[in-house]
Amino acid sequence: MPIPATTSADKLFTEVANQLILIYGANEAQSITDYLLEGVLEITAGDRLAKKQLELSDDDKATLEEAVKRLKNEEPVQHVVGYGWFYGRKFFVNKDVLVPRPETEELVHWIVNSQKKPTKINLLDIGTGSGCIPISTKLEMPTFQCEGWDVSEPALAVARKNASKLGAEVHFKKVNILEAMIDKGAFDIIVSNPPYVRDSEKPLMSKNVLAFDPSLALFVGDNDPLIFYKRIATLAKTGLKKEGWLCFEINEAFGPEMKGLLDSLGYSQIELKQDINGKDRMIRGQVG
Repeated sequence: MPIPATTSADKLFTEVANQLILIYGANEAQSITDYLLEGVLEITAGDRLAKKQLELSDDDKATLEEAVKRLKNEEPVQHVVGYGWFYGRKFFVNKDVLVPRPETEELVHWIVNSQKKPTKINLLDIGTGSGCIPISTKLEMPTFQCEGWDVSEPALAVARKNASKLGAEVHFKKVNILEAMIDKGAFDIIVSNPPYVRDSEKPLMSKNVLAFDPSLALFVGDNDPLIFYKRIATLAKTGLKKEGWLCFEINEAFGPEMKGLLDSLGYSQIELKQDINGKDRMIRGQVG
């Protein structure tokens, strides 16, 4: 249905949401519409509540109609508007990186709030993607020295763009962690949100994840679903300084297995933490 040139913010909201409701359901359609209108045309929820009168140019209408078309194809709204929110900040995202997730915000929050006082801490994020973990940590804890590694050069380009845009001094490096080593005692904290969705779980995933998020950052084979965790945890035993911490985001299905893995490698102070939805989502252990 064509977008009218003259309308009010509340009517435009209803018009767009109604075009999405059969695909996403009422609540999600409304949330996506809010995100879209602010991201594409700078029309806020306040404008909608005030029933602000709008005069849309031909370019505005064309932009919005194209955006709605992409959303009907189940492309993530963050890709459509070009950014995702993470830890209260806008991060540029595209097809080369995962859209930052709320669960990962909880991981960053856990790391930041575990530091009792400002001090120089060297942090490494493995599989950094958009750079949301080291950038957010650096901005919250300016005394940290933060580094991000990824095997994907396009992902690193996104991370560097985000660091520059947000004013975070973070060093990014192309590394294949399955082949690389970590210098002895180089870091106080090593954190990772590696690929952890099993191939067998693909039928449970929505189209906007399967078709638009990079498979390289998401999926692992069912034959060895903890491959990245094993490698990183092994390297971190020597790559961390004494009393350094290894922190992971994990697949909710492998909480006990992850505790067993860290225990078998000699980590202490192992803590498995649930996310806001009550799912095993984070784990950490300390090097003695």
